[in-house]
Amino acid sequence: ANEERRRAKEAEEAKEWEEVLEALAAYRERFGNMRVPVRFTVPSDESWPAALHDMKLGQKVSAIRSQGKYVREEGRRRTLEEMGFEWRLRRLRTMEPENYEPFETFVEALERFRENKKGGGSVPRTFVIPHSEEWPVACRGLPLGARISALKSHSRRGETHPYWDATTVPETVIEERIATLAEHGIFVKLPGRKRQRAPRAEGAPGRGRKRKNATEPGAPSAFSADAVEEAVASLEEEEEEEEE
Repeated sequence: ANEERRRAKEAEEAKEWEEVLEALAAYRERFGNMRVPVRFTVPSDESWPAALHDMKLGQKVSAIRSQGKYVREEGRRRTLEEMGFEWRLRRLRTMEPENYEPFETFVEALERFRENKKGGGSVPRTFVIPHSEEWPVACRGLPLGARISALKSHSRRGETHPYWDATTVPETVIEERIATLAEHGIFVKLPGRKRQRAPRAEGAPGRGRKRKNATEPGAPSAFSADAVEEAVASLEEEEEEEEE
């Protein structure tokens, strides 16, 4: 009985191993690397094999690195290495421009996300744009959640980013991009500057002033209610990240 259970367990692990390999190969094809985020789950869309849908690939990859799961056999380790698997990840402090999609594509993805969500909701960190007809071809497969997270991280640290790198992007274009990001609730702090904030409505109280006029009926607003809520949520998220 023990031998049968052992064989059944080995067969199950072998099956999982083949599925993980297939998922890793599909991930590499879409994103050009095998640096799978821990929270990444295979999307349930037609661009991924049906057998892999909803697989928590990020957790499985983490287990491979930290526990040696699936790879106790040297042959399996070599298979991963031949695929380009990295056993120890080092955080990339700089982002090469060629690894990023054009700014216009990023913005188009943001706009389409909000259209699909009817203007509300923030982008989950693990959200990857599906390979489906409802999304522009240029945006499909874009890890939008990860892009936004990286962008905010660079801004919070006052680091440069391919979208606002003064050595490759004209100053006027940088200013336009920062304004565009702000319209989408993403407020960027350029190196050596203060982060752009949502503008206060005319007559709205500043810090240290009384707030009684802030809720007066008919008070003008620089943003719609949804835009203000989104901007506040964006800033609160950044502050929470800083505390972690």
